[in-house]
Amino acid sequence: MPSVVFPFVVQTAALDSPGISVVDAALLAADLGATAMHDPTEGGLAAGLHEMAAASKVRLRVDRDHVLWWEPALDVCRAVGVDPWATLASGSLLAAFDAWVADTAANAFAQAGHRAAVIAVAEAGEGVLDNSGEPVAWPERDELSRLME
Repeated sequence: MPSVVFPFVVQTAALDSPGISVVDAALLAADLGATAMHDPTEGGLAAGLHEMAAASKVRLRVDRDHVLWWEPALDVCRAVGVDPWATLASGSLLAAFDAWVADTAANAFAQAGHRAAVIAVAEAGEGVLDNSGEPVAWPERDELSRLME
């Protein structure tokens, strides 16, 4: 049975909240002592996490349950059959903090009106794994690019 996405959901997902600028969040992250930042637009969250891990020469262990997915975007992904982990993530920012600062930073983001959560920890190694030890796939390309072919 095909999925249905109502036009207002598509419009909201594409045009309204959460927006596409990460400047305010990045400035706040810098003020809070971020050690690295990345805008995971192309390739989505999975690609962004892999790019951060590779650039930092660490392995990231991700808690999939802590990711704050935006429901209208998930609805669109489900309807068109794309993986949200590998889908355009405009308006998102990945920011790395020392472990003892991460929860405080997430709270500061929330107080400033930004949805934020601690979703991963860095450890020795390479790549991106979830908490069960399963690899998070590094997408070859963004799902929207695949869909548009």
